[in-house]
Amino acid sequence: MNSNDNFKINFAIDDLETVGRKKGVLYLKKAFFRNRDLLIPLIESFERKTILISIGRERNKFENFKHFQIRSIIRIGVKDNAGLENWSDDLDTFQYVSKTIEKAVQLAAEIAQRGDVVLFSPYGTQEEIQSQYDLFDSTLESIGF
Repeated sequence: MNSNDNFKINFAIDDLETVGRKKGVLYLKKAFFRNRDLLIPLIESFERKTILISIGRERNKFENFKHFQIRSIIRIGVKDNAGLENWSDDLDTFQYVSKTIEKAVQLAAEIAQRGDVVLFSPYGTQEEIQSQYDLFDSTLESIGF
């Protein structure tokens, strides 16, 4: 790993916020404002199975998005049909589309196993991300965080 790779990982970890723990599952949030999305290096740094909840990223962003540490990707797609979108038998990973943050968090909590990480990672402008963070936080509060 060269110094540029270390910078990228440090950049991805900057502003990573711990939201809380529930039933042995760690809930984190980290937004990306730039085109250079560092989700894989960030997920690798956890060294745990991860459930990614994403909003603001297009469907094609996740077409070939596979990693052995990713248990599931739950994409919030208001314009897309909700339901199972993709399944990878070799990695035991599935991708799901949810209509709302509330349903995405509920699904993540159901499939998460003790020791997993649930990462909420919106992508967009600062205003969009703040709005999504507020909704995510209020959703967690409503389920007892």
